[in-house]
Amino acid sequence: MAFCGRQYELDLLRKELDSSHASLIAIYGRRRVGKTRLVKEAFAKKLWIFEGVEGLSTKQQIKAVLKSLSDLTENSTYQYLSANNWFQVFEILHEVWQNHGKPVIFFDEVQWLANFRKPFISIFKSFWEKYWSLDKKSVIVFCGSVSSFMTTNIIQSSALYQRITSVIHLEPLSILEVKEFFRDKKRHYLDILDLYMCIGGIPKYWEFVDPNKSSEQNINELFFMKDAKLLKEYELLFHSNFKNKINYQEIVEFLYKNPSSSYKEIAQKTRLSTGGRLTKLLEDLEKAGFIEKITSVDSSDESKKTKFRLLDEYVLFYLKFVKAN
Repeated sequence: MAFCGRQYELDLLRKELDSSHASLIAIYGRRRVGKTRLVKEAFAKKLWIFEGVEGLSTKQQIKAVLKSLSDLTENSTYQYLSANNWFQVFEILHEVWQNHGKPVIFFDEVQWLANFRKPFISIFKSFWEKYWSLDKKSVIVFCGSVSSFMTTNIIQSSALYQRITSVIHLEPLSILEVKEFFRDKKRHYLDILDLYMCIGGIPKYWEFVDPNKSSEQNINELFFMKDAKLLKEYELLFHSNFKNKINYQEIVEFLYKNPSSSYKEIAQKTRLSTGGRLTKLLEDLEKAGFIEKITSVDSSDESKKTKFRLLDEYVLFYLKFVKAN
């Protein structure tokens, strides 16, 4: 399917490619929002992708990276090299990178590469300082679906403080951008709006839409038929976006039943402990784009000024029409 929208993000990434300094880019956003596609579109053939795989040990992640390096360079030697830690991997990668035109290095789903641990980033930092930061042709991209990991361990980490040159929080497409999917088809705005209210602006979901069928037919096939493509997406969303999905799911389902609830109401009804833990859960959901925090300016009660509401169109539709049936 044709790439649509994202002009601001494309311009930003291409400016980094043409800049006079080494570039270290961080991209985060929810599952299937189009992060990998954006990077591929921006850098095309000048791109080396190393993707983290969920559930693999550090040793297995390292082996997978070296196998990818072999495939990218069409040199099977690299997959048989011995590397016991990430520092050795970065040394190999840097040497090969120099001899192959210095392409953009893209660490996709970096939380799985790092196994949610800090050593990966700490080792990368020392290597960045020693080599890549000194070469103006260096462009390295970190990308992840777990927004809390990306913000805490990369964007706001002390290890990479003031070293990140660009940060992109990739959000769903607007309805005007989505309309571009139908540029060769005559579709009424209301028909597109019907679909948007069910699947939001998630590009991958729109790839499942048949432009030759009505919104009603598409919704039926996406959600209510046997083996429908979006039937099991709800559970996968929480599994992919959060390390521990249960508490996050509980908050989301509470906010579906109780729109515009305060922090205190969420704490009482979900029985999640107040303080730092609940605050972090809410912050993670907000960073991932599932909920929105709203503050009233005309409330006399300070404790009731801040409210939270469910924001994601897919989740709202799923809980109202799919899960209930």
